Amino acid sequence: MLEISFADKSLRTLSENRAKAEAAFGIEPAVRLQRRLADLRAANNINDLVDGSYTKGTEGNENKIIFYLSDDIKMIITPNHMVIPTLRTGKTDWKKVRR
Repeated sequence: MLEISFADKSLRTLSENRAKAEAAFGIEPAVRLQRRLADLRAANNINDLVDGSYTKGTEGNENKIIFYLSDDIKMIITPNHMVIPTLRTGKTDWKKVRR
């Protein structure tokens, strides 16, 4: 199971409170947010998720997974390990990311 943490308390609140998420993002993005979080909590690693439900991207040296909740709202996740597991290529080894 993947462990989820948030960049700050306000993001945690939006993620845990559907009514607040709906007020901030609208109904459909809030529903997508809840579904993606449920998918992440149920997954052993990011590769358990259905291909096409996210995109992998890098910005600088920081690897990210991007979930599009709407055309202009996205949820970005990054590894939260003290030492990020990497492949020989230097890219994140998402099979080993647990948090």
